[in-house]
Amino acid sequence: MSALTAETVVGGVYEVIYARVAPHRTAELPGLLQPLLYIAVQCSHAMGGTPSERRGSP
Repeated sequence: MSALTAETVVGGVYEVIYARVAPHRTAELPGLLQPLLYIAVQCSHAMGGTPSERRGSP
C-alpha cells in the first residue's frame, strides 16, 4: 500500500469523525469506534505495521 493510499484512508476516517462533530452529532461517535479502528489497523498492517513495529521497538 502506498503512502498516498494510507493518507487517503486517514483522511476518510477524519472526515467521518468531522461529519459527526461539526453538526454536534457526537453521540454517534462511540458507535464508530470499532469500524474506524478496524480500518486504521488494517491500513497499518497493510503498510507493514507501525514505525516502531518496523524498527523492532517495544
